Amino acid sequence: IYIDNDFFSLSNENWIIYKRLKSDSTFLDEIDEDLKEEVLDDMERRKKAFTPIKDKIIRWIDVYSKDNNPKIVKIMIIDKSLDLFRQISGRIEDFKYSLNFQTSVVDDAYQIKRSTPHLIIFDYDEEVNNHEALDLVCKKINSLDDYNPAVVVSNYHGDESELKKQANLKNLLVIEKELVLDEVSKMAKILDEKKRLSIAANRVYPTSRDPFSFIAMKREVEIISASEIIVYFKTDINIPMWTVFEMKKPVSMLLTVVPFKEGENKPEGDNVYRALVHGIKESERAKFRMLINESLRPAN
Repeated sequence: IYIDNDFFSLSNENWIIYKRLKSDSTFLDEIDEDLKEEVLDDMERRKKAFTPIKDKIIRWIDVYSKDNNPKIVKIMIIDKSLDLFRQISGRIEDFKYSLNFQTSVVDDAYQIKRSTPHLIIFDYDEEVNNHEALDLVCKKINSLDDYNPAVVVSNYHGDESELKKQANLKNLLVIEKELVLDEVSKMAKILDEKKRLSIAANRVYPTSRDPFSFIAMKREVEIISASEIIVYFKTDINIPMWTVFEMKKPVSMLLTVVPFKEGENKPEGDNVYRALVHGIKESERAKFRMLINESLRPAN
């Protein structure tokens, strides 16, 4: 623990000496008694200064740490049929690992960059999740620094060696059959144990509802059009797809930036974004509807 004040700044050299003394006892013979006494005195004063802060940090961890470790291992399943989704018994929240289901690859496989899953299951089909879609996934993976997920291409009946050559991935498994959810879970377990992903000692993982999991920034945007479910807005700020905004005024609701649908009439102009309205109470929805209606009235 470092405290930004004059004493800690002035005693920093002695702190370095103290650390060396702890790791190398022979260094004790190289310093004189006066310096040794000064170092030990400074370290005692530093300890007294940071002990209350350390106690506060420990109490903070006790308050915010959870009884159960969060789901560290992230699995993305790209599957047009959603057959694996239907195999979930009970709530998806109760599944041991984090599951992210996608029916197709969006744009340039942005969902890969957004969530960086540890395990990607790509259920191959000729219509949607085909060679072209897989190529987008592979290019996105290879474009990200220090990112080498395990990728499993299932339900593939073509030339395995040719596919691996085209994919150019470090960790690619190609299988002919369709996977079941238990097999995906076993793969995730092996990956977790191999890379020791779920080690979470002395860490705090705030939930999405904790106040300090939000960041507030004031930004001006131009609302182009809005309905009860979709808002189109314009801004010069580069906003990543799937970003979630919490809006408090004039209506309390959540806005999630999503891609434009194919064939959708996109508003004219550059830097236009499409956002889904959700997380809104009925009372707030009525207020939002009123605002929309008022905006449609001609000016006097």
